[in-house]
Order: sequence, then structure tokens, then C-alpha cells
Amino acid sequence: MAPARGPRPAILNATPNATALLGSLKRRWVPATILGVLAATVAAAVVWRTLPPSRHIAKAMLHVASSQPSIIFPTQEIRSNFDIYKQTQLRLLKGRSVLTAVLSDPEVAKLDIVHQASRQGDPIAWLEREIHAEYTGEVLNISMVGNGPEGLATLVNAVADSYLVEVVNVEAKDRRKHFVQLQEIYKDYSERLKEKRLEFETLARNLGSADQSNVRLTHALALENRSVMERELTRIRMDLRQAEIELSVAKESGSTNPVETDLNDLVVEEAIRNDPVILECQSRIRRLNATLNSASRLSRNQDDPSIRRPQEELKGLTRQMRDRESAIRLARTKEVRENEGESPPSSATALENQIKILKQMERLAEADLKSLSNEAGQINQSSMSLETLQSEIAIAEASTKRIGNEVEALKVELDAPSRVRLIEPADKPYLSADNRLRTAAMAGVATLALVVGGLSCVDFLARRVQSVDEVVHGLGLRLIGTIPPLPKRSSTVESGANAEGPPQWHGELIEAVDNLRTNLLNSSSTLPIRSLVVTSAVSGEGKTSLACHLATSMARAGRKTLLIDGDLRCPDIHGIFDLPPRPGLGEVLRGETEVGMAIHPSAYPNLWVITAGLCDEWALQALSQNKLRVLLDRLEDQFDFIVVDTPPILPIVDAALIAKQTDAYVHAVFKGVSTLPQVFAAHERLQELGIPTFGVVVAAVRGPKYSGSYNYHRGRIASASRPEVE
Repeated sequence: MAPARGPRPAILNATPNATALLGSLKRRWVPATILGVLAATVAAAVVWRTLPPSRHIAKAMLHVASSQPSIIFPTQEIRSNFDIYKQTQLRLLKGRSVLTAVLSDPEVAKLDIVHQASRQGDPIAWLEREIHAEYTGEVLNISMVGNGPEGLATLVNAVADSYLVEVVNVEAKDRRKHFVQLQEIYKDYSERLKEKRLEFETLARNLGSADQSNVRLTHALALENRSVMERELTRIRMDLRQAEIELSVAKESGSTNPVETDLNDLVVEEAIRNDPVILECQSRIRRLNATLNSASRLSRNQDDPSIRRPQEELKGLTRQMRDRESAIRLARTKEVRENEGESPPSSATALENQIKILKQMERLAEADLKSLSNEAGQINQSSMSLETLQSEIAIAEASTKRIGNEVEALKVELDAPSRVRLIEPADKPYLSADNRLRTAAMAGVATLALVVGGLSCVDFLARRVQSVDEVVHGLGLRLIGTIPPLPKRSSTVESGANAEGPPQWHGELIEAVDNLRTNLLNSSSTLPIRSLVVTSAVSGEGKTSLACHLATSMARAGRKTLLIDGDLRCPDIHGIFDLPPRPGLGEVLRGETEVGMAIHPSAYPNLWVITAGLCDEWALQALSQNKLRVLLDRLEDQFDFIVVDTPPILPIVDAALIAKQTDAYVHAVFKGVSTLPQVFAAHERLQELGIPTFGVVVAAVRGPKYSGSYNYHRGRIASASRPEVE
């Protein structure tokens, strides 16, 4: 199983910042400047040719108030949002009625530009396109642009005048119509309010009061009187029913003497009704009820003495009547007990007379009860009507007052200034400022900034390797060595021709490769490495050069070294060492030749080379069949160290197949060429296949400067002979 993939390094997710973009610009400033200047020149030229030249402008200005001007009273007219009002006026200004009035003006009809527009088509549509209107605060600017000054001011002033007549004056007329309409509405509301007040006064006069609390009290007293009369009628009916039953029983039994107790009750009730004290109390109670009703109509406060005193006296008379009735009953009972055994003679005639009296009393009580019920109902209905009328009158008064206030305010404000007025008519047309040069310059500068910024962003997003720290700390890869930057080929030739010995960069290169060799040999003592693959993420990252220098350094150290060109698809090593391309690795993998025939000695002692040979489908299939591993096992018996140059990892699978059959691999990274995402992707791919990595070598990196004047390179030791290494 492949090892688990680790977390993605944070450096690959870094976002652009000012420092990073400036660094990218520093690396790409030459192409960015050249391309930016070219693009800016083209953009400026296009803008210059595209923009029209200067033209004549005629402009008139009108003041449009944000709200309707007033003299003193604020009116309740419809107030729209000022922004909406401005947009509406802009549309009305270009309305057909306004433009038709403009073209009907004799001065406008004589203009050549109008005749020309009429010949070409609809003059109203032409005028609508040519007239421009815009707001600056509360100022409405009406303008027209033309190639010449003739007729522009006349047209603009005609549009302004037509707008004032067709739109602004019409609004003033509509305002006066609104005032007349409000007067009619106010008159109608006033008459309706007068009728309701008259109806209210009539109803209050019938009730005796306009106060709802007094009316409710009167209704409550009427209900109380009706309740008293209902109880009295019930009592009379009970007495009548009792007398009828006694008379029926007496007739059936043939007895002329009714029950004594019943006669006594009748006598008691008769005595109570005819008692002068009780009659006086009843008369005073009636007078107090009348007084209380009258006082309730005049006073709204229930705690008023004129109401509270009769109520207290009424309660006292009621208690006095009850005490008197109790006394009469008690006296009658005592009289009966004293005369016990003696029954006053009575007859059926007395009961019949009593029944007649009770029936007459029942009819009178029923009539009184009906009268009291009608009175209570009328009071209740009138009370509800009175309350409804009060609500309607309150609403009508508020509406009438509001309409009246608006009528009075409008009567004054109709003479207020107009909301729109002309403040500056169009005068002699003037030339518009020529902004082509400034606009073209701004377009060029913006294009230059866009191109330079875009190239900086593209370079940053490519994430090219710029330092060793990005590889080691950013990607977490092991660094085993660096290669110093080499001069360009032209400067190399010149320095080689002028210098007495090898140039300084040559010695630095050898020292850097020897340091890499030393690290490799020291690691081989603990982890035996006999075959090593040198590869890179993509092409152009110096893997072949690194493989050749590493093999040469191994040979200089006395190690019997074999360099194999495993890049079958794009071989280079045979050209570097000036060797015949075939037979090589391709022929050995296909079995066309023995491995010994493919090994070529180089110009360097202890260094042999197997070139790539001829690449075909069979040779590539042999790589996937582990034939290279068998070949390497045989070669490890003949050589101390084997270095294999492979194709890049990401484009094709050959590098992974070769590395899987060797002991370890070295990853070549070229500063300014290799990109961090590709380096990390190549490393992850080999790690997933379980291929051990020895480390990363970063090329084109300047080593640290140390103090001192020691300047060393081996090319200046000419007198010493090369030592033999065993």
C-alpha cells in the first residue's frame, strides 16, 4: 500500500501580497515593461481615435425646488420623493407635447438643423435624442451639443420655455382646480355636520340630557322601576291565585268559613296598603325619584350633593317602609293570638269581592309594567343613537376642520412662487473641453498598470522557486546540496579566452558537486546506495547536467562510476560526452546486444557511460517489466556507483518505473525555473509509489559569503600531478 499523503504545505496556498508581487515584478520587470509600454501605446491610440473631437454646447438652467415653495402655511398637498419628482420631470421634459410645441415655434422652424432632421426622418425623435437634461442638486441643466453653434441656443431656450408652459403652468392650473374641489368638499362636509348636530340636539332634548352618564343613569332608574313593578305584579298574581283556590275549596266543601290564616294574610296586606304611614313613604319615594332624575340630568358627577343626598334619603324611606310593614304584621299576629278561638265570620262573597279587587289591581299593574318597559326601551334606543351620533359628529368635525384648514392655507399659498423657474437661459454656445488627450493618457497608464500587475500576478501564481528556504521550509524537503549559478555561454567563452586558468565559477561548481558527492558517500555508509536516479518534475530543471557532474565527481573520488542515460525519449548524454548514441540502453533492454557492448569509456578516468540508444515501444515496455533491475544487479558487481539520468516525473511514467528499480533518487530543482506546486507534486508521486528519496539539489543558488581572502579553485594547482586513487 502507498503511504498516506501528508497535508498540503501552506506555502502552496499563500495569497498574493505587496512584497510577493514586487518580488515577481523585480524578476519580470524587463518583459513587463516592454509589454506594458506596447499595450499602453495601443490603448492610448485607440482611445484617441475613438473619442469624438470637441463640439459646441448650448445650456439653459432651471431651478427645481425640492418641495413646493410656501408663503407661510404648509399645505397637505401630495409630496413625492424629490428623486422621483426629478425623474418624472426629466421624462415630461422630453414628452411629445413639449417637443411638438418646440417644433411649432416659428423661430425654431426656420433653423437649418431642424430642416435637415425633418428630411432625414421624425424631427421629434431627433430632438428627443439631441436634447440632454440632467440635475445638479436642485438645478436642471438643459443642453444640446452640435458640430456648429447655429441654432443651438434657440432650440435649448425653446425647449425650456415649452417645458414651463406645457408642464409647469399645467401643474399650477391643476393646483387651482384642486383648491376649488376642496372648497366644494368643505361646503358639503359643513352641511352634513350641521344636520347631524341638529339631530343630536333633538334627541338630547327628548332624553332630557346630552350626557351619556346621565342617560345611562336614567335608563338604570327606569329598569329599576320596571323591576319593582314586575315584583308587585307577581305578588298580586300570587294573592289572586291563592284567593281563587280558597274560594274553590270553600265551595267544594260547602263551608262558608275560609281558612283563618289566609283571611288574616289578606287583612294584613289590606292594612299595609291602607296604612297612612306607608302611603306617605310611597308618596315621598316617588317625589325623591323625580328629584333624583332631574338632578342626574343637570349634573355629570355622581358624587354631587344634589344626587347623593336624595339617594341617602331614598334608602332611609325604604328601610322605614319595611319596618312599618313588619310592625303591622307583628301587631296582627299578636291580635290573632289574643283572640284565639274566635274566628271572625266570613263568607264566599268576601272572597269573590277580594278576587275582583285583585284582578283589577293585576290589570293596572300590567298596564304600568308595559308603560315602564316601553319607556326603558325608548331610553336605551335613544342612548345608542345618541352615542352613535356623537361619534359621527366627532369624525365629521375632525374631517371638516382639516379640510377647512387646507382650504384656508391654499387660499394663501396659491400665490406662492412656482416650484420650477428659469434662472439662466441659453446664451452663445461654447466649445466643450477636449478631454481626448487626458483620457488617452489615463487609458495608457491604466493599461500599463494592468499589464504589469497581471504579469506580476501570473509570475506569483506560477510559484517559481526563488530560494532554498521555499524548498526546505516551505515544502519540507531534505536539501543535500546546491549548485551555483553559471554564467551565460557568451560570457563563458570570453572569460575562458582571456583568463590564464579555469574561471572562478568553474571552481565553485566543482566544489559544490564535490560537497554533494561527500554527502552521498557519507549516507551510503549507513544506508547502502549503489544506484541513484537523478530526475526532476519537468524538463529544463538541470537534471541531466546534475547527473553528469555527480558521476564525474564520483569518478574523481576514485570510485568506479557508471553513468546511464535513462531518458530514452529525449537523450542528451551521448552529445555531452561525445559518444556514439548506439548501442545503448534501448538495445540492451530489447536484448539486441550484450550490456558490455553498450558500456562506453569516457574521457574521464573511472567514468563509463551507457547512452540511451534507440527508443521504441519494446524498450519502454521493458522498463515496466523490471528488466532494468536485473541489469543493475549485474552492473553493481562491476561498478562502485551507478548514476541514472531519467525523464522528468510529471509528464511521463518512465522516471517512476526507473526509480522504482534503483536504491534512491535525487530531485533536481532549478531556481527561477522550477515551480513549487510541480516540485511538490513530483515528490508526492514518488512517495506514493514508495520510492526512497535521498534529497533535493537546488541549482542556480549563490552560496553564502564567508569573510577572508582565501580564493581557491583546483585549476591553478598546475605543478602537482593527479594522485592515483585506489
